[in-house]
Amino acid sequence: MIYTNELKFKYPKENTLSFKDISLLAGQQTLIKGVSGSGKTTLLHLLSGVLTPESGSIIINDIHLEQLSNQQKDRFRAKNIGIIFQRNLFIKSLSMLENMLLAQRIAGNNTDKEILEEILRELDISNLSGKIPHHLSQGEQQRFSIARALVNRPKVILADEPTSSLDDVNCVKFTELLKEVCEKFRVTLVIATHDSRLEQAFNHIVELNHKK
Repeated sequence: MIYTNELKFKYPKENTLSFKDISLLAGQQTLIKGVSGSGKTTLLHLLSGVLTPESGSIIINDIHLEQLSNQQKDRFRAKNIGIIFQRNLFIKSLSMLENMLLAQRIAGNNTDKEILEEILRELDISNLSGKIPHHLSQGEQQRFSIARALVNRPKVILADEPTSSLDDVNCVKFTELLKEVCEKFRVTLVIATHDSRLEQAFNHIVELNHKK
């Protein structure tokens, strides 16, 4: 489902990051861990097509991502990849429902309220969809971040430090819920984090070591 081979990436005036090869099966749930500077976020950006590797290959669903044009990458990402950010980036003036529908339109999909309602029910936030972001708790916003990542029925969800702002109780709740809905909707899950609290929840862990 996701394969990388001899990936390398270099930011200007910085050392080259070299990544170990990764092989993930469809539906697999994987934790990528490493110290600050090991390239966790960079790897997620490479897997999503936001960054292009200096060398090496990325194959997702038999598509060589590094061979696509920027426009093709944008289309591929919109159709196949859901992203959960470290911070919940919602448009403050829109209701949560409107934020979700906007995510569908940005991806070039027709708005599908039936799919969205199913996801919101699964996450137990249907009753909150009419509220605007700052009327929700941090935990409630995190649930909507999962919903937004799922709304276009992606094959992969990439999550970057999704629990960094959560206390222990909400960290456990969020992680269990994310894993559960990804399993239900048959989505491959990749989380990049330095949060050691997540390690016990994953059987498949990839540890990054910064190779110079």
